[in-house]
Amino acid sequence: MILKCASMHLIMTSTSLQTFTRDLAAMGHLINVAWFSTDVAYKQEQDDLNTIRRLSGKKFVKQDVLQAVRVQISTHIKNRSQGKIICCSPRMIGKDGKPLVSLPAKRHIILEIEPTMQEREIFKINANTEKDDLSGSDGKLLVMNKGFYIPH
Repeated sequence: MILKCASMHLIMTSTSLQTFTRDLAAMGHLINVAWFSTDVAYKQEQDDLNTIRRLSGKKFVKQDVLQAVRVQISTHIKNRSQGKIICCSPRMIGKDGKPLVSLPAKRHIILEIEPTMQEREIFKINANTEKDDLSGSDGKLLVMNKGFYIPH
């Protein structure tokens, strides 16, 4: 009885496009959105994962197409969570005129890392370089990737 009357506030700090589809479904389970416990939801989650995996594996698929599919998936998940999840942005203000979300000042942290052999190969591919030693003082390079994670 106590659990049925309880109210829980769960703070998530990422957007749905940065969060894996499976994580969004897990959040739906955690806050007890009934739809996420159905067989239909499970099948749709599996279909969504397969769609993303299939498109990610094809070399000719443009990032715009993959992004559009991710937006479509996150939108239908968001629609299932309507009224259960409050989405806030840093610019939203409350009744008192103060920001609803208080974010700390942005900090830049510079770290020196010693990449593994596998990471070195990934960096070489992404940086399009032939340098032998990426960790030495002459091995400074900028590795950029448009994806959320460096693929490995």
